[in-house]
Amino acid sequence: MRLALIVVALGAAAYVARAIRWPFADGDLFWQKHLGAYVLAHGALPHALGGETFTAAGAPWTPQEWLLGTLAAVTIAHGTLWMLGAAAGLAVAVAMLLCARRAVAAGASAAAVAVCVALLFVDVEGSFGIRAQVFAWPLFCALAWLLDRRGRAIFWVFPLVALWANVHASALIAVPLVWIDAAASAVTLGLRDAETRARCVLAALVPFATLLTPLGVRLPVYAVSLLGSPIRASIKEWQPLGWHHDFFWYGGMPLLVLASVAIRTSLRERPRDVAWSALLLAMTLSAVRNAPLLGFALVPLSARGIDALLGRFAWWPVDPLRSTGPRRLAAWLTAAAAAAVVVASLRVPAAKGAFAPPVATFARVAALPGEHRVFCYDFAVCSIALDYPSLRVFMDGRADPYPPAVWRDFNLIRSARRGWDARLHDYRVDVVVAGAGDALDRAIARSPDWRALPQADRCCRVYRPAAAR
Repeated sequence: MRLALIVVALGAAAYVARAIRWPFADGDLFWQKHLGAYVLAHGALPHALGGETFTAAGAPWTPQEWLLGTLAAVTIAHGTLWMLGAAAGLAVAVAMLLCARRAVAAGASAAAVAVCVALLFVDVEGSFGIRAQVFAWPLFCALAWLLDRRGRAIFWVFPLVALWANVHASALIAVPLVWIDAAASAVTLGLRDAETRARCVLAALVPFATLLTPLGVRLPVYAVSLLGSPIRASIKEWQPLGWHHDFFWYGGMPLLVLASVAIRTSLRERPRDVAWSALLLAMTLSAVRNAPLLGFALVPLSARGIDALLGRFAWWPVDPLRSTGPRRLAAWLTAAAAAAVVVASLRVPAAKGAFAPPVATFARVAALPGEHRVFCYDFAVCSIALDYPSLRVFMDGRADPYPPAVWRDFNLIRSARRGWDARLHDYRVDVVVAGAGDALDRAIARSPDWRALPQADRCCRVYRPAAAR
């Protein structure tokens, strides 16, 4: 465990610094802070999109990230968003520590646990940011840790899932996980065993924990509807696992391979964890956003695989920090290294081509006289426009509540397919924010009906109708 603590300290330092340095990684915080401001002002959650969009005003909306939105509104208003960034990094650290504790309790060596945690840091990289799902990660890991307990302790899962449901709709995954746990207990211990009966009671109760939010039954309905939603095809993190998802191939796949080394032992010792991993692997193959959850579930099995591989080497140091002297030295060196990682990460310049929110672009558009209808090449980018009452958007980062017809038109326009210009005219769009060099940018630049404004941000260009002043 001590080796794992070193890995967690260094990894968490890097992630904390990254979140503080680049908090607006995907633009979602721009709409989330408006959601939070609404919650603070009205003491309730909105139920529909408002007039800030001209394509779907009044469309039903399930604002499941309301808690993060409220925190974003408060921290941004007080200039303390860095605290939310630090909390996101610490959430990853807590998740890692819980995974490490589970692996240690399963009998894994210190070295094996440390290797698995290091791979896990790589695996979660693709989904990390100041995001509601990141704050749900330690809750997922705490669920698994609690289900490793016996007796009454497992009933802490109920309030944990209720808390999780208020953080993110991914809490619905707790239901099949608890059901699998009860089924595994029934198979291994028998239906008459007191432990099995307790887990069956928990399995019956947990679905009701997902209803303990301001959204009530709307949250599980929303989560289930996403499984077959046509909009998934247009959102990157909902895409199937691909060769370009390096974080999985360098982090998650090694964990999967290591777990397979000891699969026969794991099936005998931890059949429930194997079933969990199989479910989460299927979910990851269909939507890459689930890769971190798969990694969290794999850690005890992967650590067992490492020990099986290296058990033949008697010289392998399973715990080089057993004595007091090396432990103290490691603690001081780790603290110094973590501080150095934070400082270096905060000072490192943005990589060439790294995304930066085009705040200057929207400030320039908002300075134009009158109201404007804005189309953006990326719906998340258009969330910045919500800061300006004079701008109404085609679509913004909330994404989910927009009807399929709007999504079809959005994809037609942003890919500059046949009829793109007619659709812009039908919607009376008078500002287009196109990604620099993308299909829409190339097509609209050739059109005599549009003219470009001076470029304010590297990522994109703004176009106005040629007749507009």
